[in-house]
Amino acid sequence: MKRTLRPAVAALWLLGSAAFPSACAQLAGVEEGELAEEFRDDKPAPTSTSDGDPPEPTVCQAYCQAIQENCTGTNKQYSGKEVCELVCEVFPEGKLGATTGNTLGCRATSAANAAKLGEPRANCPVAGPGGEDVCGTKCDAYCDLMGAFCPGAFKSRLECHTQCATVPAVGRAFSAELHVAGDSIECRLYHASQASIDSVVHCGHAAGDFICR
Repeated sequence: MKRTLRPAVAALWLLGSAAFPSACAQLAGVEEGELAEEFRDDKPAPTSTSDGDPPEPTVCQAYCQAIQENCTGTNKQYSGKEVCELVCEVFPEGKLGATTGNTLGCRATSAANAAKLGEPRANCPVAGPGGEDVCGTKCDAYCDLMGAFCPGAFKSRLECHTQCATVPAVGRAFSAELHVAGDSIECRLYHASQASIDSVVHCGHAAGDFICR
């Protein structure tokens, strides 16, 4: 089920407000520690509001709009919004305003900070699928995505992590523009993300075939 976000919170998220965590709490009418409520999967996604306004954005739609707008060029983290929204659904939910942990909440903070702080180079890779050891590790994200989109690639998550640890890293932040090929975990992570829209083409690359070897 799609995760939904109240419009006021979504607006702050997309604008990258300097008061992001506290203002979100005030507008949502809850304390910051209770913001996980916004991520609950048991809340139905409305098709429209009572007065005929457009549907409220889902959490993933808000996150993906922010990261697609704030992270461009070599800072780009997803090939497109569709891939972002599908990958987003795999992340553990977490809380808005989080600054660590392999969660959507942590990635959303960095997606907003890319614009708010004017530092996309530092924040976009953290906001992206790899997490850059702040919002999880590349192996955390890679194994999450392989389990979701290429479930036959590994016998277990442990096997995925064990193999991931042997794959070289390029030594710089992940980019969806720069890491489409080469013997690296970044290449495999890119294709694990792309497998969300075409598993037939991309699961082999994500598992380490000739494109990522």
